[in-house]
Amino acid sequence: MTDRTAYPNASFRLTSTLADSVQARAAQSQTGGVSAAAKRDLERYYEVLQRDLASVTLTEGEAMLILDVCNGTFWSGWSAPLLWANIEDALEDGYAQKWKVDGPGLVARLRALTPGQSMAVVDAVERWWNLENRDQLSRTESLRAVGLTRSQGLQP
Repeated sequence: MTDRTAYPNASFRLTSTLADSVQARAAQSQTGGVSAAAKRDLERYYEVLQRDLASVTLTEGEAMLILDVCNGTFWSGWSAPLLWANIEDALEDGYAQKWKVDGPGLVARLRALTPGQSMAVVDAVERWWNLENRDQLSRTESLRAVGLTRSQGLQP
């Protein structure tokens, strides 16, 4: 899509906390005001998510365990770094055995993630559950499509 008219327009009302944050950043900007600052910051945020997700290595079984446990979970900025706790709780219900993974090892690795890495994994989980063509893709393809796993040659 190179035609700019084909891109969707986005419009939303800022919460008071978000408005303060965006306005503080817009004041530092030379042009565009609040809308330009919000667009710029959203682009930066998505870039950080992409880079942080690329630094997380999961097996297919680990990714499926996380997806299974997090189905329907509502995440916020403060709760995403607690991803490990959701997984740890689920181990008591046999999820590690179901997906044939080292549950305690996965929890330890998730617990060591930075807040950005945790947010990136949560973002990928949400995108996987909303992936329109997921049913037409193999499990491997769908996990790769959202970045939860990568081909062997691309693992960091």
